[in-house]
Amino acid sequence: MRYCMSTTTASKTSSGKRARKRASVSAAKASFIRDIRTLNPTRHTGGRKREARRWLDVLAARCTNGPRCPNPITIAEGARLRSQAFDDLEASDKVLFDAVMECLDDRMIADFGITIAEWSARGLRRARRLSKIRATLK
Repeated sequence: MRYCMSTTTASKTSSGKRARKRASVSAAKASFIRDIRTLNPTRHTGGRKREARRWLDVLAARCTNGPRCPNPITIAEGARLRSQAFDDLEASDKVLFDAVMECLDDRMIADFGITIAEWSARGLRRARRLSKIRATLK
């Protein structure tokens, strides 16, 4: 007769350490979210977050260099373009501006506490998405 034993309950020390680590990370993330939401309370975006994410992607594609860029944009030029775009958006469409700022907050919260492998995978997906957008802008 064979007996099966669950490996998750057999070791009290290793599972306990993992649970404490998860709890501390989630507590730190909860504190971080609370701090972000205190500084920037949730705005009334009128359901325009998809448009805001698209606006951010197009802005990033215009303000950064692609892998084979014939006329590279300097860091100072990219920062100036980005700052001007945010100022223009705030003056022309306050609701979309609020949605963009909320998307930036959401991205910052989503990036909190991720591993280097997750960060690298996100960066690769974003680079591919921006390359497609750059191709349509030309």
